[in-house]
Amino acid sequence: MMAALAAYHGHETRIGAAEFVARGLGSKKLTTIWIATVDREPAGFAATFDWMNFVRAFRVRHIDLLFVSERFRGQGVGTALVANILKDANASGCLRATVGVANENGEAREFYRKLGFQQRRDDSLRFQYEILDDSRVFA
Repeated sequence: MMAALAAYHGHETRIGAAEFVARGLGSKKLTTIWIATVDREPAGFAATFDWMNFVRAFRVRHIDLLFVSERFRGQGVGTALVANILKDANASGCLRATVGVANENGEAREFYRKLGFQQRRDDSLRFQYEILDDSRVFA
């Protein structure tokens, strides 16, 4: 799936399966990998990480990658991935979720809009989703 995502954007992947797993699950973990399956078959994945908005003092979940295999598109796989990411982000104390969308990827922009993400006023390529109000901040 990673190779298919890279190819979709006109690139070749530089990471192999072992490194992908190590960065998502192992001792070199930098991200959380979310896997979607349909009838036990891998259908899509997402990679997320959390960061801190130090100006407003709250935690943010960023969706770095989201991919659904072509044969599973339009079946709710991507929506389910994002819903689970947002549910977990809320449970983890995040007040916002963000995602970057390539300017030429109108389908992705529309997908995130339908899920409630709003395009940021300061950057035409980033969308954000408010999870909770700003009253919950780090103590």
